[in-house]
Amino acid sequence: MRQQARVAALASEGRFENLSDACRAGLRRLEEDARVVDRLVSLGEEGMASGIDDGFDIDAFVDAVKPGT
Repeated sequence: MRQQARVAALASEGRFENLSDACRAGLRRLEEDARVVDRLVSLGEEGMASGIDDGFDIDAFVDAVKPGT
């Protein structure tokens, strides 16, 4: 019931015409979120497969990103 009240409020604000429009928007958002998650997983797998950079200096990196330095 809370979702119906929320959709009714959004419809009265002019964001959606009806429940179907709100559902379609929600499904589009879920699809977009799934694409983002898939891309992040792909990038993570790519990073893991690339190996470790032995020349990376974590201390220099931390110093470089510290505010005020």
